[in-house]
Amino acid sequence: MAPNNENNNTTSSSVIIGIDILPGFSVQGSSRPKYAMAVLQSNTFREVKDKVSLSDIIYYARKYNADILAVDNIFEIIPTGKDVYKFLLKLPDRIRLVQVTGAPGYLMKPVNVIASEQGLDVKKHLNPMENAKTLAILASRNIGFEIKAFEDETMIIVSRSRNLGPGGSSQARLRRRLHSFILNTTREIESKLKESGFEYELIAKESDFGFDSSRFIVTASQSDLKKIIPQIKGPDIKVTIKPIKRKTLSYIPLSGEVRVYSSDRRLIIGVDPGITTGLAIIDLDGNILDLKSSKMFSKSEILNYIRSYGLPLIYACDTPHIPEFIVKLANATDSKIFSPRRIMSISEKQELVYNFIKEGGVKITNSHKRDALAAAIKAYQYYKPVFNKIEAKLSRTPFFIPANDVKAEVIIHEKPISQAISDLSPKIKSERVSVEKPVQPKTVSEESSIIKELKREISNLTLFNEQLKDENNKLKAKIKELEIRFKTMLSEEALKLRRERVYKIKEGEILKLREQVNRLKNTISTLQSEIYNLKSIKTLEAQGKVKPVKIARSFSKESLNELDQQYGILKNDIIFLEDATGGGSGTAEILIERGVKAVITRNDMSHLAMEKLIAAEIPVIPAEAVDLTKYSEFYAVDNEKFNKVYNRFLEDIRRRKANLTVEKLVEIINEYRSSKTAQFNSQL
Repeated sequence: MAPNNENNNTTSSSVIIGIDILPGFSVQGSSRPKYAMAVLQSNTFREVKDKVSLSDIIYYARKYNADILAVDNIFEIIPTGKDVYKFLLKLPDRIRLVQVTGAPGYLMKPVNVIASEQGLDVKKHLNPMENAKTLAILASRNIGFEIKAFEDETMIIVSRSRNLGPGGSSQARLRRRLHSFILNTTREIESKLKESGFEYELIAKESDFGFDSSRFIVTASQSDLKKIIPQIKGPDIKVTIKPIKRKTLSYIPLSGEVRVYSSDRRLIIGVDPGITTGLAIIDLDGNILDLKSSKMFSKSEILNYIRSYGLPLIYACDTPHIPEFIVKLANATDSKIFSPRRIMSISEKQELVYNFIKEGGVKITNSHKRDALAAAIKAYQYYKPVFNKIEAKLSRTPFFIPANDVKAEVIIHEKPISQAISDLSPKIKSERVSVEKPVQPKTVSEESSIIKELKREISNLTLFNEQLKDENNKLKAKIKELEIRFKTMLSEEALKLRRERVYKIKEGEILKLREQVNRLKNTISTLQSEIYNLKSIKTLEAQGKVKPVKIARSFSKESLNELDQQYGILKNDIIFLEDATGGGSGTAEILIERGVKAVITRNDMSHLAMEKLIAAEIPVIPAEAVDLTKYSEFYAVDNEKFNKVYNRFLEDIRRRKANLTVEKLVEIINEYRSSKTAQFNSQL
C-alpha cells in the first residue's frame, strides 16, 4: 500500500503520521490513552510504534518535521474542540491535522471503505496499527479534511511589560519612555515585514508620546515570522507572536475549500476599520442583511463572514481617503471601492441611517455599525441610478440574463450596460437546457419555412447588434468626458481641502506662538525692571548709602516661610513687615532664631510678639522713623539714618532693661510710634 501523489499537494518526500487509539483506552477515561503510530515517508514506513502517548506523538512530529497528522476521528484523540486548539499549538507550525473519514455536514465513511475505493487491499476490520498505516497512506493521497483551528494569519502584539503605577512626574516620565519604546519597536517590525514582502495590517493605539500598544495581523505563518522578528519579554516592553484563533473549527477538503456562497447574490459592504471594526452588508436592492462589530476583526475573518451572504461587489468607506485595510479586502475579492467626495459628518451619517432604516426595525447599537452602514447606504444611493438603468434594459431584452451578473460587469469591469448585456447573452443562451421532443420527419416546405424563420432571426439579431454597438460607442465617449470632468473636479476639490486644512493648522500655530511671545515679553520686561532695581540697590549698598530690606507680606509663619524660600532669612537681615498684626510669640521666635538685626513695621504688633523681640534685643522700629524707600518689589533704608535710629533703640532697650519690666519697655516702644517720631527726625 503506497500513496498515489499525482495531482495533489503532498509529495513523495512529505512526512505523514497516522495515529489510532488503542482498545481499552478512552480520552474521557481517568488514565492517559495510548495510541498506535505509523510514520510514512517516500512510500516507506520509517517508524511504527505501539502504545505511544500524545506527548510521544508531538515528539515524533517535531523529530520528523511532519507535514500531516492523520486521524480517524479527532474526538477519539482529543476530547473537546478547546483541547484541539491547545494540541495544535504544541505541534510544529507547518503540520496539518487531517481527519481522513470526512467532516461534519459531509458523508462520513469508515477507513476500510475509503481504502477499498482507493484500490487498497485491506481487511474489513483493521487493528489499530493497520488503521494508523492506512490513515497515513490515504492522507498522502489528499483524502480527508484538514481541521483548521487558526486563521492563515499571525498576530504580532507590541505592549508594555509593566503597569505605569500611580501618577506624578515619575509616572509621566515612565509613560513617555514606554510609549516611545513601543513606537520605535513597531516601526522596526513594520520595516522588517516590508523588507520580507509580507502582507500585513497595523492597528495601533496612539498616545501623546508614541504608541500605547500596537498589533500586526500578518498573512504568514508563526514560524516564518519568528525567523525575522524575535519575541521579546523585557522589563519595559514585550513582543508576542501568536496565531489567530478561529471562532469554530473548520473542516477543509485537502483538494480545496468548498465555496459556500451563491454566485448570483452580489453585495455592498460598508466597513469602518479600526481596533473595533464595523461591518454592514446590504444587497443590491438596498436590503440590510447584517450589521456586525468586533474587536480585532481580521481580513480573513471578514471575508469568511461575508461569504455566507454572497459575493462582495462594492466595498464602501465614509471618508475620501480610502483606508489600506479596505483596499486589501477589495483586492482579495476583485471588488470595487466607493468613497465619498468629502468627509461625512456625524450628523450627516445619523440622518442618512435614520431615513434609511426608520421603517425597517433595524437597531444600531454602536457608532462602528452606524458608520459602516452609512458608508454602505451612500454607495448604494450612488449606484442606484445605474442599477435602475440595468433593470430597465434587461426588461426589454428578449432573453433572461441575471441582473446581478450584468451589474457586476458594469461596476467592476466598467463596461457600458449594452456591452455587458451583449457579452453575457451568448453565455446564458448556451447554458440553457431544453427538453428535446421526438424528431418527426419534416417536409421540404417545413424545412424551407424553418430556414426563412432562422434567416429572419439572424437579420433581426444583426440589426440589434449594430444598434448596441452604436449605443456602446456613444456611452464610451460620454463616460470618457465624465471621467475627465470628474477627475478634474476631484483633484481641484482635494487640493482646496488640503490648502484649507494646512492654512487652519498654521493659523492656529501662529496664534499660539504670538500669545507665547507676548507672555515672554511681559516676563522679560518685569525681570529687566527687577534687575535694574536690584542693581541700583547693590550699587548704593556698596557705596554705604543704603541697606537692603527684605519684605514679608504679613507677620505669619506662612509669609515668613515664603520669604525664606524665595530670598532666605539670614543673620543681621532687616525685615519689613507690611502687616505686623496677627503674629504671636511663636512667629517672633522664628525671627529670633534666624538672628535678624531689626524689624520695621507700619502698624501695631501684638503684645506677646513685641515682648519676645525686645527681650532678644531686636528693635521693632516704626516705618516713620527711618527713610524707607521702595524700588519696585524691593525696599531699602538710608544707612546713616537707620544706624542712628537702630543704635538709639538698642541703647534705650539696654539702659532701661535693668530697671524696667518688659511691659514698660513695650509701652515705651509704643510711645515712639505715637509721639516721638518727630523728635527722632529732628535729632537726625
